[in-house]
Amino acid sequence: MDKTDKKMLILFVLSVLFQSSSAEVYSLNESEYALMPPVIHLDSYEDCTQDAKWLYCKAEFVLVSDEYNPRLAMIEKYSAHRPTHYNHTLLRRGICVTQTCKRFYETGRDLRSTLGACINDSVYNNYQLNTVMLDGYDCSKKDMKIQFDRVDFYVGLICIAILIVNIVANFVEDKDSDDSTFLSCFSISRNWKKLTNVTGEPRFPILQGIHGIRTMTMYLVIAGHTGVATMSLPSNTDYVEGLYFFGPMPIILNGPLIIQTFLVISSFLLIFIWLKYSEKNKPSWKMIPIQFLMRWTRLTPSYAIVLALTASKFGRISSQPNWKIVGNEIADCRRDWWKHLLYINNYFDNSECMIHTWYVYLFT
Repeated sequence: MDKTDKKMLILFVLSVLFQSSSAEVYSLNESEYALMPPVIHLDSYEDCTQDAKWLYCKAEFVLVSDEYNPRLAMIEKYSAHRPTHYNHTLLRRGICVTQTCKRFYETGRDLRSTLGACINDSVYNNYQLNTVMLDGYDCSKKDMKIQFDRVDFYVGLICIAILIVNIVANFVEDKDSDDSTFLSCFSISRNWKKLTNVTGEPRFPILQGIHGIRTMTMYLVIAGHTGVATMSLPSNTDYVEGLYFFGPMPIILNGPLIIQTFLVISSFLLIFIWLKYSEKNKPSWKMIPIQFLMRWTRLTPSYAIVLALTASKFGRISSQPNWKIVGNEIADCRRDWWKHLLYINNYFDNSECMIHTWYVYLFT
């Protein structure tokens, strides 16, 4: 055996050793996957609310073991590959305390101890693993009432006022007149007519292809976000993890690539409008701030209404176990509302206020 063959043999042995001692496990068969506790399990919220004194809690638990446990070691290695795997050492549970944990709840323990003992008992009996409950659990119970405050009152008044103005504008406007007044801006019929009106500008039909591209791209964005919503709390995490290896999925998950089409279209239309404006007006640097001001004026009123509704508690009138997330958004929107109205929210971290509106700043 020459030196080259020896080097190749050494490299092969080392690669096998490194692979066998890898800190990550990339795939498991069905029997191995069944050895892991479900990452997410939510008791039926509707069934729970049928109890006379129902109590429903959401909490997170970490898998632990007092000594080396081969099963826990496998779970940790599998969870280490975060790009395509959930963290299987972190269990998220929606617990109907009055049903699932009835045996522990009636012993007079405090709620935190009840939840910890209940889930630990269930996981240990089924998977021979212990759990430790994390801080920050959230509970809903019968007769919980939403406490409305001054902000909610003002937002409600604004919404009622806008509704009244819309109704009045539809009755008092002169449908035969083309003159625009402040009240006519709130007329639903007039705005609908403007929205569906076909302009006589001869160059606009050339842009019809862009509308088609925008429509198809918007469908992909909506479909992608719908999928993300269902993937946040799946009962079958193995199916979701397998989607990453499905043929077209990398294209669907590559959101920035899809968003690039919006950026290109937005930039193109901006230049198109500026060139059209310069045909009748002398081009100058004043066009830039004027265009920004006009766009800010057009977008901000409707954006401010959505922001105000998000900062109020009107979205929490119904009952469901995930309202803690919404509660964080309400608090952040009341703190950071001015950043959104100035469209500088993308420059700040640690805020859950209307995260989905990040793109508005890019197109403004």
